[in-house]
Amino acid sequence: MNVWQLSGWLVLLGVGAVIALAGWLVLHYGRTRKQVGEARALALRRVATERTAAEQAAAEQAAAEQAAAARLAAERLAAKRAATERLAAERAAQEKSALEQAIGEWAAAEQAEGERLQHHRAGEDHREAEQLEARMQAVEDAIAEWLAAEQAGGGVIAVATPDKTPKKNYTRTEAIHQQIRLTVEKVEQEV
Repeated sequence: MNVWQLSGWLVLLGVGAVIALAGWLVLHYGRTRKQVGEARALALRRVATERTAAEQAAAEQAAAEQAAAARLAAERLAAKRAATERLAAERAAQEKSALEQAIGEWAAAEQAEGERLQHHRAGEDHREAEQLEARMQAVEDAIAEWLAAEQAGGGVIAVATPDKTPKKNYTRTEAIHQQIRLTVEKVEQEV
């Protein structure tokens, strides 16, 4: 073999080696790009999964916070409602107590007024009876004097007529109505 043939073979072998090296480099570059692409895709999937998990955790936390806020608002509302009901019950008890007291005072005033009217009526009846008795006595005395004068033979003697019975200024019903009005005004002033 001569040098030219040997150098042809060497050149051919060198070209084959360069082609093989170029092929290997292309394959290696392709595999590396593929691995980098897969790693990038895996990283993107991992980031997307982490982002989804973070968003889901944030949504769950927001839902938990909203539920806690709603529960707190419901508790506040229930406490406010209970306080309002308790205040209303206290007011109702106070109003009932004031009403019972007013009714008691009114009943006592009615009883006192009834007793006063009964006492007043008894006094009036007693005065009327005394005045009637005094008039009857005056009439009897006048008749006795007249008879005595007639028997004595004299003329007619003028006899003074007894006083009339004093008139009442108001009736019993008007007095009761007036007492009720006064009691109601007094209760309204106290309340």
